[in-house]
Amino acid sequence: MRLPDLALRSLDQALEQLAEGRFEVCWHGLVFTFWNNVPMPAPAPALTPLPPSEPVTPLTMAPVAGFTVQQVELGYQGLAALFSEAEPTASIGPQGPAICLRSVSSDADVPKSTASDVDATADDQPAADLNDSDQGTGSSADTPNAEQQTPASTAPPGASEAPVDSDPSAAGPTHGGTLVRPMQPEMAGTTSTPGTVKAADPDRKPESSTGTETGAHVEPAKTASEQAAAKPPFPVPERLLIGTRGGGEPVYWHFGDARLANRHLLVFGTSGSGKTYGIQCLLAEMACAGLRSLIIDYTNGFLPGQMQPRFQGVANPKSHFVRTERLPLNPFRLQRQVLDPSVPEIEEGSYEVATRIESIFASVFELGDQQSAAMIRSLQSGLDLDPAFSLDALLPRLRGDSPQGETLANKLEPLIQSRPFREGVESAWEEMLTAPEYRVHVLQLAGLAREIQKLVTEFVLWDLWDYAQSSGTEQRPIPIVLDEIQNLDHSSDSPIDKMLREGRKFGVALMLATQTTSNFNSSQRDRLFQAGHKLFFKPATTEIDRFAQILAQATQGVSKADWGQRLAKLEKGQCWSLGPVLRADGSFREEAVLVSVTALEQRGFEG
Repeated sequence: MRLPDLALRSLDQALEQLAEGRFEVCWHGLVFTFWNNVPMPAPAPALTPLPPSEPVTPLTMAPVAGFTVQQVELGYQGLAALFSEAEPTASIGPQGPAICLRSVSSDADVPKSTASDVDATADDQPAADLNDSDQGTGSSADTPNAEQQTPASTAPPGASEAPVDSDPSAAGPTHGGTLVRPMQPEMAGTTSTPGTVKAADPDRKPESSTGTETGAHVEPAKTASEQAAAKPPFPVPERLLIGTRGGGEPVYWHFGDARLANRHLLVFGTSGSGKTYGIQCLLAEMACAGLRSLIIDYTNGFLPGQMQPRFQGVANPKSHFVRTERLPLNPFRLQRQVLDPSVPEIEEGSYEVATRIESIFASVFELGDQQSAAMIRSLQSGLDLDPAFSLDALLPRLRGDSPQGETLANKLEPLIQSRPFREGVESAWEEMLTAPEYRVHVLQLAGLAREIQKLVTEFVLWDLWDYAQSSGTEQRPIPIVLDEIQNLDHSSDSPIDKMLREGRKFGVALMLATQTTSNFNSSQRDRLFQAGHKLFFKPATTEIDRFAQILAQATQGVSKADWGQRLAKLEKGQCWSLGPVLRADGSFREEAVLVSVTALEQRGFEG
């Protein structure tokens, strides 16, 4: 609805005064209690006056006569009616006097024309033209609901409804720039008189309260998505150059396109086929776009001496040698479980921590039922008795539990003696992913025994998943590189499983490389192949048949035998890219394209 010219001029003047610091802010106290086990279709309001000695708000240091905190109770039927499209209930709003705060400027010279202009608007125009709103005068005489205004007797002594540009001394009691103004009650069906207390019906309340009832403002717990949204976003490159096809046309991983199912990349190929070089090229593209990434290196493929000099010049990777530096990670930290990004997180208990850690050890060692039970018992009892429980304290508990615990302690002793974790500290993922200087961080597991490398990797992935749930969004992508993934845990509810299935909403972008698919069962292969983009470098001879079968199922018109021949002919640095290809009309179509990976020196990186 377009305001009349006179009202528009008044609005302009009001906005000018606001910009100059001449304004008034009013507030009420309103508390809602919702019962999910009591019908209560109609709201039950009650007004509670504050004790005279209680300060009302940080905005005023003195109590204000007549000010009340309104409590409104509503059952599940009434709550449902609030959202009913057929017969919604009337709006629920505050009653009684409000506490109003003037700015210092508004107490000084305010042009008298402002109030008169607004009043003239109310006189000259129908009430509907003003959208039934108070235009800053504080008067309710011209509003359609004037008959519902709070009676003058309910206002505190000396309070008035003077316009904001009037002498503040005439508006009633003030303190620190505050004044009291009666407000119009908006509660449908309310019969309570402002300033009185309505006794609650003792038969109405349930014996065990499941609602929320408080007279003080409590900051609600932030959900995972709200916590993540409060952090600055990471750069999201729209596309990353993989290489060129036969005619010289570029082929991209459309990393930032919202139409992609996920940002996971699956890279197949035997040792020496060029897959590690191709990953370095993509990480360099991310680095140039300002996006940081993480590499968990348990294959020695990303040691400083193994990385390309041009990649090091572009990405400036920082290597963290776990053998000497130890990870700033507490394996016993209570992590947060996110049932849904829209609801607050649930912190783990000691049993959840114990079962999670037991699953890590079970993924590396073969544990019988009795050993698993001994592990969970020892972990849970230790965590219950000591919040600072550590790996060092686990061994004596296992040995004192049972003969099975003694056997298990012997298996775990090499890990515990290697001391890979700097316990008692929080993880450093946020620091790494926002580091201004280093654009790639490499967790180097070289020097650790193979089994310890795998255990540490699983601990790291669980901690990363916890971080992603609390800090990651689609606008904060977290690229994570894992090579030789056939050696990791892919069971249901493992961190890799969770990242593959749920990672997109938390920003996780896995870059997974493997030489073989023979270690995966059918459900694990299905999960892996849901990756949004796949690169097939030359496979080992024993893997050609499996890779050919994957490509034959994903494409039309090319047989498995033909794909086997194509894969066998690949040269180092060549791969088949299977992923979305942007067409001329702007749509995507999944295609298999033969790509020659563009060399780092030919990518036009600065510096």
